[in-house]
Amino acid sequence: MKKDNNTKKVLITGGGGYIGSVVTRYLLEKGFDIRVLDLFIYGRDSLSGMLNDVEVVQGDIRDTPFVRKCLQDVDAVIHLAAIVGAPESSRIPRLTWEINYEATKHLVNEMKKSEIPRMIFVSTCSNYGRSGDAFASEDTVLDPISPYSESKVAAEEYILSQKDSNFHPVICRLATVFGVSPRMRFDLLVNQFVADAFFKKELIIFGHQGRTFVHIKDVARVFEMLLQTNVEKISGEVFNVGSTKNSNFTKPELGQIVAGCVPGAKLTVLEKGSDLRDYKVSFDKISRVFGFRTKYSIEDGVEEILEYLEKNPGLDPYSPKYSNLNKYLNLG
Repeated sequence: MKKDNNTKKVLITGGGGYIGSVVTRYLLEKGFDIRVLDLFIYGRDSLSGMLNDVEVVQGDIRDTPFVRKCLQDVDAVIHLAAIVGAPESSRIPRLTWEINYEATKHLVNEMKKSEIPRMIFVSTCSNYGRSGDAFASEDTVLDPISPYSESKVAAEEYILSQKDSNFHPVICRLATVFGVSPRMRFDLLVNQFVADAFFKKELIIFGHQGRTFVHIKDVARVFEMLLQTNVEKISGEVFNVGSTKNSNFTKPELGQIVAGCVPGAKLTVLEKGSDLRDYKVSFDKISRVFGFRTKYSIEDGVEEILEYLEKNPGLDPYSPKYSNLNKYLNLG
């Protein structure tokens, strides 16, 4: 069996995406050997400057024989490849289940056949659905209310059911990610709010629902930490990824922060819209077990995105280039 106390070769599925391209750079700088598996539906520009240092494989996570080849000589897998987002998944539910659940099952089965001991599965705090005023911990009953979160919950259950003495998965339920990435997105709430405030000078917010947020660089830090932790300590564990104090905001509270950073931006809060998700999340476990603290605040992310927009004056954040749905529709 592969040794799990010297993790060097890491396969990152979805490693060219919004989160993946940042994680790939970060882990490469930390001395890991990286193999990226991605469809690259937005091209390979997100990995520019790294193509000579990273092994890049283009292909579909649903192609099991292909995935089997990608697992050769790998010590660990970070599984990011997915259909991401409640609105997007509601448009393409069948495809969401194919990629988020069925392909994940096959990946796990192939990992076990290849005796790869370490898996980081990237899930979502959207799994908590409508916890309301109560802080949701990792033990809270899940309330998935979209194909995205439903498929993620099902995948979590399957992955954890396969844990044994040779296979040690860990589940990361991420808060909504924000910040600048080489494969930039403006269909994520913080990034979208900043773009609206910057270009339209107006933020229109529907409802007072609670949300959680985490900077993309803090996510990369967590993945590094988990890769370096003895697998027996984290085997079968679930961690919410964020900060109890600095990750929980209502949408109007987030809007106030963003508008406060953009001179002349007007904030308007309307009645609750069609999105039913409303949750607060406890991140005490990851803090207690690892002493983990987030480094980057909402304000840090806002300033970073504003600087990005100012440096790219011709950028159109409302272009399909900066959202997921249009490209997803072509995958069916």
